[in-house]
Amino acid sequence: MTLLYTMEVWWVGRSVPPSRALVLLGIGFVVVYVLSSAGGFHGTQKTTVMGTVVDTVEALALALLISAGLLWLLRVITADTPVQEALGKIVVEGVPIALGVVLADFFMDKEKDQSSQQEPAVRGTLIDLGATVVGAGVIGLTIAPTQEVPMLHAMASPVSLLAVMAVSLALTYALVFVSGFSNEKKRRQQPGVLQRPLTETVVAYLAALIVTALMLWFFDNLALGAPLHESIGHVIVLGLPAAVGGALGRIVI
Repeated sequence: MTLLYTMEVWWVGRSVPPSRALVLLGIGFVVVYVLSSAGGFHGTQKTTVMGTVVDTVEALALALLISAGLLWLLRVITADTPVQEALGKIVVEGVPIALGVVLADFFMDKEKDQSSQQEPAVRGTLIDLGATVVGAGVIGLTIAPTQEVPMLHAMASPVSLLAVMAVSLALTYALVFVSGFSNEKKRRQQPGVLQRPLTETVVAYLAALIVTALMLWFFDNLALGAPLHESIGHVIVLGLPAAVGGALGRIVI
C-alpha cells in the first residue's frame, strides 16, 4: 500500500522502458515460481512443472489486476493515460503486490502445514531463501525508490557502514533465533543445506543484499557506471531494513 502512495514509483512507472518492465516481471515470476514449487499455492503441493507455472501465472495475474484496479481507483491512471505509461505503472506496482500474494498464501497455510512431516533438506532451504527474498522485497521496495538512501549514504562513513552491516547481522540473528517470535529449537534442528544459525543468518543477509541491489538498480538509485564504493554504500544502507524484512519473512513462513 505504501508504494501506491509513493510519487517516485509513479515516476518510474511513467518512464520505465518496456525492456526493464519485462525484466521486473521476469524477476517476479522467478521468485513466485520458486516459492510456489517449494510450498505450493492455495495449500496444494503440486509437483509438476506445469502446475507450478500455472500457479505462478495466476498469482502474477491477480497481482497485476489488483494493481490496475487500485491505481484506477486512486486516479493515478485514467482513460487519458498513455497505454505504455499505464502498463509501466501497473507492472511496477504489481510485482510487489505479487510478493504480498505469496506471503499471504504462506501465512494462511502455515497453521494447516504444522502437522505435516518435516520438510526435505533442499526444500526447506528453498523455502527459507524464498521467504527471505519476499520479506526483503516487501520492506525494501517501500524505501528503494526514495532519495533517503543516497542521502543516508552521503552522511555515512566507512566505519558507520561496517557498523550497519554488523547490526544487520546481529539483529536478524536475534529476530530468528533468540527473540521468541518463532520456534527457535525447531529451526535449529531443521535439516537443510544451509540450515545452521550462523550460516543461515549470513546467507540470508547476502540474499537480502542481492535483492536490495536489484531494487536500487530498477529505481535508478544504483547506476551501473557509478563508483563501486558508492554503490556498495547504497546497498548496505538499504540492506538493514531489507535484512529485517527477510528475517520476518522466515519467521512468518
